[in-house]
Amino acid sequence: MLSSPSLDDAGVRALHLVHHQLQGDWAALRAQLEPAAPLQVDRLADAWADALGRLGELVAVEEPALHLGEDPTTVVVDVPLCCARGELHERVTFDLEGRVASIDLLAPR
Repeated sequence: MLSSPSLDDAGVRALHLVHHQLQGDWAALRAQLEPAAPLQVDRLADAWADALGRLGELVAVEEPALHLGEDPTTVVVDVPLCCARGELHERVTFDLEGRVASIDLLAPR
C-alpha cells in the first residue's frame, strides 16, 4: 500500500505542511485538509504556540517516518521536531487517495 503513486511523496508533502506551520501559514494548512476538519488547524495553531512556550524555539526538523495507520486505509507520517528544551512530533495522516485526513502535534513517544 505504501507504494501507491499518490503516497510516494507523503514524506515530502508532510514536510511541506510542517513548513507552512513553521511560517504560521494556517490558511495553507487549512486548504490541504479535508473540508470536514476546519477546526483542526485552529487546534494545531494553539498547540504549536503552547509547545513553543514550553519547549523553546524549534532547532531542527528531522527525517519523516512513514507507516500504515491503525486504519489500514491510511498512511501516517511522523515528523520529529527538536526544540531547545525538548522534542515532539507532527503526525500527518493521509488517506489512500493521498488526501490529508489529519494533522496532529504530539508529545514524544
